Amino acid sequence: MGGRRPRVAWAVMRALLGLPLLALAACAGTAPVAPVTPPPAAPVVVRAPEPEPIRVVEAPEVREVAPVSPPEARRGRIARRALFEQAGVATWRLANGLEVVYLRAPGAEGYRARVEAPTGWASLPRPLADEVAAIGTAAWGPLRAEVGPYGRVAGGEAETLAALLEAVERLFTASPDRVEGSTGLWPRTGVLAPEGLDAPRTEALAAEAFDRPASFVVLLAGDVEWEWVEGAVANALGGLRGRDSSFGPILEAPPRLEGDSTAAVAAPVLEAEVAGGWGDLPTVRVLDAVLDARSGGEARVSLDADAGRVRLWARGASTALAPPSDDEVRAARVRAARDAASAAGRLEALATLYGVPGDFRPARNPAEATGLEAPIERTPPDRVRDLLRRLLASPDAARIRP
Repeated sequence: MGGRRPRVAWAVMRALLGLPLLALAACAGTAPVAPVTPPPAAPVVVRAPEPEPIRVVEAPEVREVAPVSPPEARRGRIARRALFEQAGVATWRLANGLEVVYLRAPGAEGYRARVEAPTGWASLPRPLADEVAAIGTAAWGPLRAEVGPYGRVAGGEAETLAALLEAVERLFTASPDRVEGSTGLWPRTGVLAPEGLDAPRTEALAAEAFDRPASFVVLLAGDVEWEWVEGAVANALGGLRGRDSSFGPILEAPPRLEGDSTAAVAAPVLEAEVAGGWGDLPTVRVLDAVLDARSGGEARVSLDADAGRVRLWARGASTALAPPSDDEVRAARVRAARDAASAAGRLEALATLYGVPGDFRPARNPAEATGLEAPIERTPPDRVRDLLRRLLASPDAARIRP
């Protein structure tokens, strides 16, 4: 008996302790299930749709394929060819009589042309010469042309040979784009340009002045070899035919101005001539540089190798005609040599050389024209002063005073 009481008491105590657990379990079984809250979702960013890129339709680049061989000249366009390798010069006599000279100038940018004929309005009858003297300058595209008493010359440059040859072709076949009236006065010829000449008449006279291709020499300069120029020149210029022109051989003795019929001229004008030839060209270039620096272009001297004359023209520039000092000559030699070494200067010297008529031109080696800067640098000052003295003492000098 004594042993069973403790066990009974322990059992009763365990029962009493389990009642709260049963009550909690019963409550847990009957309580509603609490919902599980999910974590907050990330905010949704709404982006506007990107615009579609604008499609630009580009024209495909057309690259001109360089020819692998020089262009061929049309059959019968070239009558004669001559090469002067030392001077870098090639010449062609085309079937229509036009003389073409090409100077290769390595490193030159673009192409340059000079078109020249040895006769001017001094070779015309007096009434027509008076009208032509009013032309002054005219333009055919990049070419600027002048009609003077003793010659006709046009010059200019272009980026391509084709564009330059097109301008030369228009010079011989079309009316000028514009004409500028002359303000020049040449007393030795006695010609005075009339005022108020209408534009159509002036344009017609300019077109006639640059006609008859056989009378001209076309000089070209560029960087390419002559083989690439021959075909282009022959095809563009070899088929040209000029109209009947009034320009003929230059008069040996242009009419002298008599009396004071031009006393109303505002500034004194002096024009003089002395005998001269190719050997005088370096001295002429130096003296021209002296006078140009002094007068700003109002006093010039030039060589006409065709007529064998050195010509001086000065307007209101008596102070520019004083004998130059040694220092002036030295400075002028530097400028003249630099100009002679340029493509334009060499073309001008070649034009003088090829201006001498003959069955086979030139009469001298073109290397003398392309290397003119060396004799210019050796020109002594006394020779320059002597040429100016001879010009001023020339009996051909004609003076007009206001």
